[in-house]
Amino acid sequence: MQLGGGKALSVALDHGRIYVTTSAGDIVDCDPADCTATAKPMVRDPLLYGVGRYTYDQPVVADDQAIYWAALDVEGPGGPDAGGPPVRIMKLAK
Repeated sequence: MQLGGGKALSVALDHGRIYVTTSAGDIVDCDPADCTATAKPMVRDPLLYGVGRYTYDQPVVADDQAIYWAALDVEGPGGPDAGGPPVRIMKLAK
């Protein structure tokens, strides 16, 4: 399935909605009955799945109040000399 210009990578189901992360770095909200037709981008985060040669493909999770995901943090104290890119936990209220 292609959503928002990228391949679907991870899926979370919460209260009758589906949240999908894509290889383009998007988080998409859709109706389970027809995700492709009802897809609505919630987040465009190019750091979600890669900076340079790094990739980070962790799933999105959801609860009653928000969705959460892990993203690369290019401003943090990481990088190749520190064992890899640092990761930041992101949150978006529903």
